[in-house]
Amino acid sequence: MIEMIREAQEKGEIAPYLSIDTLLLYLNLWRDASEKIPVSLYSERLIDELMRLFFTA
Repeated sequence: MIEMIREAQEKGEIAPYLSIDTLLLYLNLWRDASEKIPVSLYSERLIDELMRLFFTA
């Protein structure tokens, strides 16, 4: 995971000023929160909007 983050930072896909520790914490928080979303709420729109938030935050 760390290598993937570093590569994405080198390509400009992830902001290079964000530390690996911060990014890993953010990913873990996001994963934990997404596990609590009831399946009944999942929709293409919800997933699209969550992905936009994730990649633009």
